[in-house]
Amino acid sequence: MTKRMRLRLFVLSILLIIFLGIYFLLSLGKDFFYESNLLLNSAHLVALNEQSVNSFINDAKSEPYLFYKFSDSQSKALSNVIKNSGGASLEVEISLEASNNAKMLLSLGFLYSDDFVSSHRLKPTIPQRPVASVYASGQRGSRLSLSLCMDVNKKMPSGFYVFGEDNFRLVSAKFGIPIIGYDRSLSVPLYAFGPEGKGLCTGGVDFSGAEKAFSAAKNTVLPKLQFILSKDAKTKVDFSYGEEDFYLLPSPSGKPSIMQSAIFKTPFSVLTFSSDAQDVQSVLMIANPIGSYGIDSKGWIIEPLETDLGLIQHWPLSTWRTKELELFRWHLFPQVLFFDFASYDIQDRFFTRMAYFVEKKEYAGTLVDDDFVLSNHGYNAHDYKAEDMARFFTAVVLSDFKLFNEELWLREILLHNGIIQRNEDGTYRAGEGAVISICRQSTLALRSTFIRHESWHGVYFVDWEFRDLVRNVYNNFDPISLEFLKQFWQSQSNLQYDRNNEYLMQNEFMAYLMQQNTNLTQTYFMSRASLDSVEEALPELSEYVKETDALPFLEAAKVLNDWVFKKWGLAAGRVYLIGEEDNTK
Repeated sequence: MTKRMRLRLFVLSILLIIFLGIYFLLSLGKDFFYESNLLLNSAHLVALNEQSVNSFINDAKSEPYLFYKFSDSQSKALSNVIKNSGGASLEVEISLEASNNAKMLLSLGFLYSDDFVSSHRLKPTIPQRPVASVYASGQRGSRLSLSLCMDVNKKMPSGFYVFGEDNFRLVSAKFGIPIIGYDRSLSVPLYAFGPEGKGLCTGGVDFSGAEKAFSAAKNTVLPKLQFILSKDAKTKVDFSYGEEDFYLLPSPSGKPSIMQSAIFKTPFSVLTFSSDAQDVQSVLMIANPIGSYGIDSKGWIIEPLETDLGLIQHWPLSTWRTKELELFRWHLFPQVLFFDFASYDIQDRFFTRMAYFVEKKEYAGTLVDDDFVLSNHGYNAHDYKAEDMARFFTAVVLSDFKLFNEELWLREILLHNGIIQRNEDGTYRAGEGAVISICRQSTLALRSTFIRHESWHGVYFVDWEFRDLVRNVYNNFDPISLEFLKQFWQSQSNLQYDRNNEYLMQNEFMAYLMQQNTNLTQTYFMSRASLDSVEEALPELSEYVKETDALPFLEAAKVLNDWVFKKWGLAAGRVYLIGEEDNTK
C-alpha cells in the first residue's frame, strides 16, 4: 500500500469516526434520557425529555409534558405495593407556577412498554388512554396532588407523564394503595382517580369501574368508603349510592366516618350528595388491608371490618365472612371490637362463662363448667374491657381449664387485635381495648337498644375522660334514685349485677341513661318502676321514682348527653354518624 493510499485511508477513517460521532449525538438527542431531580421510592426517576430533568414547565418550553420512566428498582417497588395491597396508585404533587389565577388543565397518565420504540425513547405519538384530570387555579406556589390507580388486570406501567396547560412544577411522586375520590381536608388537596380515569363528577364521585383498581387483592374484602365533614358543618348531609340513600352527621372529633362498600347492593356505583355537599371535605374509596377477609387455618375470622355503627343493624347476612358471626371495628373508637352473632347459642359459647366470671354476683372470679354454660343464658348482649378478659384467660391457664373452641376463637381475636397480650409464662395481660356483642336472634327493636347500650360501655372502657365525667355524675346523683337502680338490677334474674363492683355500677348507670334519647329518659325509668315484678320487690323505691317523675335520671342524662355531643357528635340514643334514610331512629 502506497503512502498516498495510507493517507487516504486515514482521512476516510477520521471522517467515518466524525460521522459516527455526529450520528451518535443525533441519536442521543432522539433517545433522550437523564437522571431527573425527582425522586420516587428514594431513587431518581429517568427523565425522557429535557424539561423532565428539572420537573418544570415554563413559557420557554413548547412541549407542555413531563415524561418519566421507572427505574428497575422503582418497578420492583411497584410490584411489591401491588402484591402487598392488591393494587396500587401513583400520586404526584404539583405546584402551580402560572402568574395568574386562571384555570388550567392538569393531567396524569401512565406509560407502558409498548409506548417505547427503544429502552428510553418514546413513540412520536402516544395512543389515548384514561388519565386523572382536574382544572386547577390558584396563586403561584399553591399545590395539589393528583392520583391515578392502576388497572390490576393489565400489565404494570413502565412510567408516567404529567400535562399542564400553563406553568407548573412537579414536586414529588410516590406509589400508594388504591384510592379514589378527593380529600380537601389535607394541607395539599388530593384528587384521586380510578383506572378508567373516573373520579370527580357533578355533586359527588363516580366509583363505577373502580373494581379494576382492587380486584387483585386476595383474601380481602371489598374496599371501604371514608368521609370527613367540615368541623363547621351543622346539619346532616344526604347522599345516594346507586339507588340507596344515606346521611352523614357532623362530628367535632375530626375523625373520618367509615362504611364498607360490601354492604351496598351495587358495591361500585356513583355517589352523589343531595344536600350541603360543600360541607364534605373528603370522600375516598380505599383498599382494605390484604388478608382482611380474615379466615385463618381453623376457619375463624380474626380481622375486624372497620365501620360506623349505624350500619350494623341491617348489615346484609349474605356478606358475613362466617356463618357464626361477623366481626367489626368501631371507626370512632378503633380499640372497640363489635361481635354480631347468628344465635344466642353461639354467643353463649363465646361469652357466658366470662359473664359469670366477670360480673355475676356470687360467681365473680369463678370458672363455671360446660354444663352450666350450656344450661344458663348469660346475657342477650355483652361488653368486657381488656383487663377483665386478660384476667379470665389467665385464670384458665392457672387452673388448666379446658375451654370451648368458641372461647379459643375469642382469645385469638383478642390477641390478634392487641386487646390482650400473652406473657412469657403463658398468662395474659391487658392490652388496649374492649369487646361488645349483640345477636341476630334478638328482635330489631332489642338489637337497636343493645347496640346503643353496649356501645356506650365500649366508650366507657376506652376513654378515661368519659369515665371521669360518669364518676362525677354518679357521685352527685340522687341517692334514692340510685338505690332504686341498684336494687332493680338485683331484682331481675337476667341481670344479677354485682353491686359491690363499683366500676360495674358506674358503667351500668351510664349505659342505662345513654341507651335512649333524653326525650325518652323519664318514660323509660317510669316504665321500669311500674313493672309488676319491680313494684312487688321494691314498693317504696318504685313509688319514689314515680313521685319524682324520674326527673333525676333526666338531669343526669342531659349532662352526659351534652358532653358526648360536644366531643364526638354522638348523643344519648345515637352512637352513629352514618345512617340509612329508612332507619333514622
